Amino acid sequence: VRAELTNAPNQIALPFVGAPAAAAITSMAVAGAVSGTAAGVAGSFIVNDFTMSSTAYIASSSHINQDFTALGYSQSGATTVSVSASDTTNVTAIAGALGVSTSASGVGASMDFEYLSLTTTAYIGSSALVAAQGGVAVTANTSETMFSVVATIGGGDTTGVAGSVAVAVVSNDTEAYIGNSATVLSSGDVTVAASTSFTTTLFAGAIGASAKSGFSAGAEILVYSATTLGTVGAGDTVTAGGDGMNVTATASEDILDIVAGVAVGGDVGVAGSAAVNVVTDTTTADIAHSSTVTVSGGSLTVAASDDTTLTSVAGSLSAGGDTGIGVGVDVGTFSKHTNAYIGSGDSVTVSAGDLFVTAESTEDLVSVSAGIAISGEMAVGVNAGIHVFTLQTRAFIGDDPDAPTHSGADTVHAYGSVVLSAVDNTTLNEIVGVFAASGETGVAAGAGVTVSTKSTLAFIGANATVIADGKTAGLTVATGQILAGVNTSAPKFDPKAAQGTGIDPKSVSTGSSHASLHSAGQVNTPSLGGMDLTGNGQSQNVNDPSLSGNRTTSEGTQSGFHGVAVTASAQDEIRGFTITLGAGGELGVAVSVGVNVLSADTEAYIGAGALINQTSTSSNAGSGQSVLVGAGDDFYNMSLNIGLAIGGSAAAAPSIGVNTITNTTKATIGDTAKVAAQNEIAVIATATETLVQVGMGVAAGGTVGGGAVIDVLTISNTTEATIGNSAVISAVGDVCVIATDTTHVLDISGAVGVG
Repeated sequence: VRAELTNAPNQIALPFVGAPAAAAITSMAVAGAVSGTAAGVAGSFIVNDFTMSSTAYIASSSHINQDFTALGYSQSGATTVSVSASDTTNVTAIAGALGVSTSASGVGASMDFEYLSLTTTAYIGSSALVAAQGGVAVTANTSETMFSVVATIGGGDTTGVAGSVAVAVVSNDTEAYIGNSATVLSSGDVTVAASTSFTTTLFAGAIGASAKSGFSAGAEILVYSATTLGTVGAGDTVTAGGDGMNVTATASEDILDIVAGVAVGGDVGVAGSAAVNVVTDTTTADIAHSSTVTVSGGSLTVAASDDTTLTSVAGSLSAGGDTGIGVGVDVGTFSKHTNAYIGSGDSVTVSAGDLFVTAESTEDLVSVSAGIAISGEMAVGVNAGIHVFTLQTRAFIGDDPDAPTHSGADTVHAYGSVVLSAVDNTTLNEIVGVFAASGETGVAAGAGVTVSTKSTLAFIGANATVIADGKTAGLTVATGQILAGVNTSAPKFDPKAAQGTGIDPKSVSTGSSHASLHSAGQVNTPSLGGMDLTGNGQSQNVNDPSLSGNRTTSEGTQSGFHGVAVTASAQDEIRGFTITLGAGGELGVAVSVGVNVLSADTEAYIGAGALINQTSTSSNAGSGQSVLVGAGDDFYNMSLNIGLAIGGSAAAAPSIGVNTITNTTKATIGDTAKVAAQNEIAVIATATETLVQVGMGVAAGGTVGGGAVIDVLTISNTTEATIGNSAVISAVGDVCVIATDTTHVLDISGAVGVG
C-alpha cells in the first residue's frame, strides 16, 4: 500500500538580461515604476497556500494474510506487507520591486508569504490482524525544500522607501504507526519509521535612497512546527524475526536566512533588519503502554532524533546628512521535545539480540547581527541577537511522568544488553557588531542574549523488571561523560583586528551553500596579548589552558559492554563576540552586553522498586554482565564584550557580561530497587563548567571619558551519584558510586577612560 505526493516547481523562462533560459520557480512577482513628475510606487506580492495530505493505510479490523489454510493456500516465505506514504515538496519564490522618482518619492515594497501544511501518514489500523513471512514495514517520509528571495529598491528625490518581507508558516505532521490493539506477526523484520526533513533558504533585502530621506526595512519571519511520530500502539501484539524490529522517528531542520536593510538620505537615513525564527518540534518513537513485543531474531531499537542547524544574518546600513539610524535584530526561539520510550505495562522479549532505547537532539546555531550608522549630526546603531531554548530529550522504560497511563510495571528481557541513552548537544556562535559615527553624536549598542532551559533524562521507571543477560557481543555504549580536548592548530582571532571574524557579506549570494556560511560564522578562541594583570604597571602574558586553542568535546564511551546501561548527557557550548564602536564629534557612546541564563537538568536513574537482573545467575547470564547508570553535563561559554567610544567632548563605553548557570546532574539507583550483576555496578555523575569572559570598555573624550566593565557570574550546581534507601545491590565485581564537578573560570575585565 503506497501513497506518494510530489510538488515541484515549473521551469519558467526569465526575462532578465543574463538570466538562464529557464529556472525552476514556483512563483515569481516582479514590479517596477519610474516617474519623472510624480511619485514612483511599485509593489510585488506572492501568497502561496499549500495544504497537502498523503495517506497510506490498512484499515481498522482488517485481516491480512490470515486465512491461507482455510482457503487452501500456503504462505510463501517471501510474503511481505508494506505500507508507505511520502511527500516531497519543493517551493521556489522570487519577489522584487523597484520604485523610482526623479522629482518626488520613490516607494518599493515586496513580500513573499508561504503557508505550507503537510500531513503524511502511514498506518495499520486499530484491531487489525496482519501476518507476513518476509517482513512488515510501515513508513512515512516528508521532505521539504523552500527557497525565497525578496528584494526591493525605493529611490526618490524627496523620499526613498523600501520594504522587503519574507514570511513562511510551515506545519508538518508525519506519522507512521500501528494502531491500538492490533496484532502484527512477522517472521521477518518489523519496521515502523517516520522521518521529516526541512531545508529552507530565505533572502530579504531592501534599499531606500533619497536626496532627503531614505528608509528601508527588511524582515524574515519563519514559524516552523513539526510532529514526527513512529509508534506501536497501546495494547498491540507484535512479533518480529529476521534482523529484528525498529521503531524510529527522525527529524532535521537546516535553515539559512539573510536579511539586510540599507538606507541613504541627504538628511535622514533609517535602516532596519529583523530575522525571526520560531521552531517547535515534537519527535517521538515509542511502544505504547500495555503491549506485548517478541523479537526472536536480531535486536529491538526504539530511537528518536532531531537535528537543527540554523545560520542567520541580520544587517543594516544607514547614512544621513543629519541623522543615521540602523537597527538589526536576530531572534530565535526553539522548543523541542525528543522522546523514545517503551511505555508502562509492556512485556518485551528480545531472545537473540540487544534492546536499544535512544533519544538524541542537537542544536547548532550561527547568529550574526551587524549594523553601521553614519551621519553628520546623530548616528545611532542598535543590534541584538536573542535566542531562547526550551529542550526536552528523554529515553526511558516505564510510565511517562509527564503523562502517566498507570498501566502497571514493565517486564523487559533481552538475551544481550539493554541500553538507554539520552543526549542533547547545543552549540551557539553569536556575533554582534555595531558601528556608529557622526559629526556630533555617535551611539552604538550591541547585545547577545541566550536563555536556555534543558531537561535530558534516561531512566527505568519505578517497579519495572529489566533483565539483560549480556550474552551478545560486547557493545560500545555512552557513559554519560563528556570528554574535553583542545585543538591547538585551530585558527585564532585577534579581538583588536576582528574584521575576519564572522560571515563576510561579500561572500554571500543566493548560491552560497549552507555549510560554507555556517562554517564561516564560527567564533574561534581569541588571541590575547600581554596585559597588566597585577596592577604593577607591567605587562604579563595570559597563560591559561582555555586560550591554547579551540575546545573540542567527544562523548565518553565504554567498549565491550554487556548488561544494562542507562545514561544521559547534555552539553551547552556558547561562543559570543560583541563589539561596538561609537564615535562622535561631541559625544561617543558604545554599549556592549552579553547575557546567558541557563538551566539544565540531566539525570540517569533506575526508579524506586525496580528489579534489575534479579533472575540472572552465573548459569543464565554472561560473566561480563554489568549495570551502568551515568549522567554528565558540560557547559562552556566563551564571551568577548568590547566597547570603544570616542567623543570630542565626552565618551562612555560600558561593557556588561552576565552569566547565570543552574545545573543539576544526577545518577541514581532509587529507593528499594534491587540491582544485580555478574560483573560490576557503577553509578557515576560528572559535571564540568568552563567559562572564559573578556570584557573591555575604552572611552576617550576631549573633556570626559568613562569606561566601565561589569561582569556578573552566578553558578549554582548540584551533582549527585546515589543509591537510595533500602536498595539491594549485588555485584560479583566492583560497585562504584562517583560524583565529580569541575569548574574553571577565566575572567578578564579592563576599562579605560580618558578625558
